[in-house]
Amino acid sequence: LLLALIPVRTPAQSSTLNPGAHMSDNAAVVRRLYEQCLNHDRLDLLPELVSPNVINHTYAGDKVGLADFTQAIQTLRRSLSNQHFIVEGVVAHDDQAAAHWTMTAINSGPLAGLPASNKPITQHGVVFYRFENHKIAEIWLQVDRLGVFQQIGVEIPGVAPAPLHIR
Repeated sequence: LLLALIPVRTPAQSSTLNPGAHMSDNAAVVRRLYEQCLNHDRLDLLPELVSPNVINHTYAGDKVGLADFTQAIQTLRRSLSNQHFIVEGVVAHDDQAAAHWTMTAINSGPLAGLPASNKPITQHGVVFYRFENHKIAEIWLQVDRLGVFQQIGVEIPGVAPAPLHIR
């Protein structure tokens, strides 16, 4: 029974001094992306965190490359200013990590073809990441777009208006 508590190393892990460091490193990269890069508008940090060939799987299709990823962030900032992310949690395993976050912002520019409402919004997101060489190589993002549209005043047939959720 006590043997079950003894960690077993796979051949891939045996060459590393600290097999758990890789997972915590990936979680640290994710936290740094939000807490240092996005919250402080430090897009200059992206090359340290994100692979030059990153694949961003979006609702509008796959976008490839750091330049496209950076452009997506800049475009969103023009629509939603004063963004602030709270990382609710990060889980990392092997070459993958997942994060749950809450973002608050102001809809200060056009969003999805709609004019700016200048209303505050709160958005929740879940993101899955795959890492290569300690950098983000792939991103799968799911956000509450419907909730944001409701918060900026878009009437959606059959859906009651959303209450304002500010944390």
